[in-house]
Amino acid sequence: MTLSKSRKAICFILTLLIAAGSILLFGISITKSTLLSQKYMDYVFDKCNVSEQCEKAFKDQISVLEAQSGIPSRVFDAVYKNNDISNSSALTRLYNQDNPDLYSNNQIAQFDSLCKEYLEGNNMQYDEALIHNTAVKAAQAYSDCFGLKNTEAIADFISTFNSNYLHFLSIGILLVALPIILLLVLFRRSREIMFNIFVAFTVTGFTFTAAGIASLIARISQGLNISPQIYQTAFTSAVNGACCVSIILGVLLAAISVFANVKITKSLDSK
Repeated sequence: MTLSKSRKAICFILTLLIAAGSILLFGISITKSTLLSQKYMDYVFDKCNVSEQCEKAFKDQISVLEAQSGIPSRVFDAVYKNNDISNSSALTRLYNQDNPDLYSNNQIAQFDSLCKEYLEGNNMQYDEALIHNTAVKAAQAYSDCFGLKNTEAIADFISTFNSNYLHFLSIGILLVALPIILLLVLFRRSREIMFNIFVAFTVTGFTFTAAGIASLIARISQGLNISPQIYQTAFTSAVNGACCVSIILGVLLAAISVFANVKITKSLDSK
């Protein structure tokens, strides 16, 4: 291919723009389909047995409260009938931009009602203040075991990403489409156009592969500092899973692009 220096420079810039656009498009697609997908997060939480671990921790705390208050733990367990604990409603609240802590006056009222229902059903005398204090402790235990703590950074990321998703998508499409149109003007042969497009995709593939590997090595998920620990473990698995998706996509994209360009180069050299 004989191109003037200026034409080569323009071609180089257009190829970089296509690469930047495809990196943006694939990047937001991976994020949207993994970390920003509640279905994906539910799957990860199931694999990490989050619900079972939270229930076990709650039972341990309620056993202590039973010894302190004299109210059987089964009374506090009845809260499961009113609350969805599958992978914890805290996750749903987080993605709905609601408070994932799960500590609220409504939760205290639920435990207060359960305690009074048990005591009155057994014709037992009780002190209102003591029962309320017990309900507060139960609600705090529920929050400590099922609620998500230290999620401000994640909540901000979810909010920012969702509000700018279409904007990023539009920029990515523009960065890919416009340079391709300009390449159609620069080149007459479609093989030369495809060669530059595949070069851009090769750069994209190597970028995602390198970024995924670097993220796993740097253990970026450890910086989330979420509590309780079972949630930190689950989010770490989710982030690592997204990194693996990035690596696999990058390797496939780079391999396909390199293979295609080898074929195109041979085809152009034979003419």
